[in-house]
This record gives sequence, C-alpha cells and structure tokens, in this order.
Amino acid sequence: MRLRSLVLAFTLSIGSGVGADETKAARRIIDRALTAAGGAKLLASQQSLSGTSRGTIRLGDTQHTIKNDWAVQGLDKLHWKSDLTAGDQALNVVLVLDGKRGWIQGNGQKSTELKADLLTPLRQGFIGLRLAETLTPLLDRETKLAPLGELKVDDMLTVGVKVTRKGMPEMDLYFDKKTHLAAKAEMRITESGKVEATYTAFFTEYKKVAGRLVFTRLTVKRDDKIVLTMLRSNIESKEKAAEGTFGEP
Repeated sequence: MRLRSLVLAFTLSIGSGVGADETKAARRIIDRALTAAGGAKLLASQQSLSGTSRGTIRLGDTQHTIKNDWAVQGLDKLHWKSDLTAGDQALNVVLVLDGKRGWIQGNGQKSTELKADLLTPLRQGFIGLRLAETLTPLLDRETKLAPLGELKVDDMLTVGVKVTRKGMPEMDLYFDKKTHLAAKAEMRITESGKVEATYTAFFTEYKKVAGRLVFTRLTVKRDDKIVLTMLRSNIESKEKAAEGTFGEP
C-alpha cells in the first residue's frame, strides 16, 4: 500500500513538473512579446485605442468597401462607425459593445440590442483580437497558457501559445520569432444557429504609437475565406476613451 502511494505521488509530481515547465515556456513567449510591443507597464497604462480605417467586408457572397471610425478599450469595449458601399448605395452602421451588452444601428435609425446568439460570438471574436493586441491579460490568473511550437505563416517563422480563458474558445496565438510581435490568432467560434467556423486573424505592418507598437493591417478569414480587411490610420493610444464612447448609440 505504501509502495502504491509512493508511485502515485511520484507520477503526479512528474506530471506537475512538466506542466509547470510548459507554462513557464509559454509565459516567456508572452514576456518577449510584451517587451517588443513597448513593455507591460506601458501597455497596461494605455487601455484605449482609437482611429480610422478603410478596407473591405464580406457580407454573404458579396464584398463591400468600408471606411470606419473606431475606438476600443480593455478587452470588450468597442465603438465602430462604418460607412459601407453596396453597389451604388451607401449604408452607415454603428456597432457598440459596452463590456456586457451590444447594439447595432443603421442609417441613424433606432438602435437594436444584440441578442445572445449574435452577441456572444461577436464578443468572443473581438476579445480574441484584443488579447493579441493588449497582451497583458494573457499573464493574469484567468488565463492558462501552453506552448504550441513553431509554424510558418507565409514566409514568417512564428512560435505559438495556446490560450485558454473561461467563457472563451481556445485560441492559438502565434508570434514572429524575429520581432516577437503577434502575427496570427486562430479560434473556432460557434455562431448563431450553432454553426461552427474557424476564424483566423493576421496582424502586420506594425507602427509605433505613443511609445508602443500597434498593427496597422488586419486580415480576418472565416474558414479560409477572407471576410475582413482593414488598414488602420490616425491611431491614438490613451489611458481611457471619452465618457459615453461605449454607450448605446
């Protein structure tokens, strides 16, 4: 009986040690990414970004050009105002997430609150993007990290970390081995109607803003089909957005 207990204790200690080493290896990847992006202290103090962007969005089988004014804060606050061109028609859309609730408004009409089947996947995808951009929450107690090894992203050699957080799908996050900046994020999201899809985001063309590096080009794929492209400009980084930015439109 004593021998069995010793074997069990020894087995558990080995398993625990390997897990701890893997966690430390993953944290080192995040630490390098934080340093490359401007440092944990700076990123933690600048929770809000805002700016303009232009690009394309795919709705159904049709791709449309868009121009946007946007603001983000923390992991789950977003204000997105988009001018979308569909053929010869122009559409103005405002999308807001306040951390718990979300609304959409079209052409100045009364806003509509997003129901859970639309809000949940939208929040999950947005939080995934923000985790890749803010980085500091990846080291908090709510997050579990595991190394994924190396992966070629186009011609870039990257190293990955699997990110697990409560209420979120698992996310595979990859960093450029040369610059240590986030290059790719991928997660599988359950959409409205219980449809599952793999969303992959690519972050490129980093520029320095207020002492930190931010990506200016974003490409998002849904099951290998491009659904969003965005080139960001006029970016400002600050501690907090103006009061009311994330209120119902």
